[in-house]
Amino acid sequence: LHELGAIGAIQFKDLNQDKSAFQKMFVQDVRKCEDMLRIIRYLKGEMESEKMLTRSSGVVPKLSSL
Repeated sequence: LHELGAIGAIQFKDLNQDKSAFQKMFVQDVRKCEDMLRIIRYLKGEMESEKMLTRSSGVVPKLSSL
């Protein structure tokens, strides 16, 4: 979707303009995702500080790109 938006092939219209950003339905989901990213970053830092090795079971995006 990002790539389509970047080339101007798709556009979204806010159907909830009368609501503030914190009243919209998806806000709780975004907060959950942000919390999980925070936890993952913390665990990644702890694992790096302990020099722990991890195994990847497929293609996983780099944490810096999240």
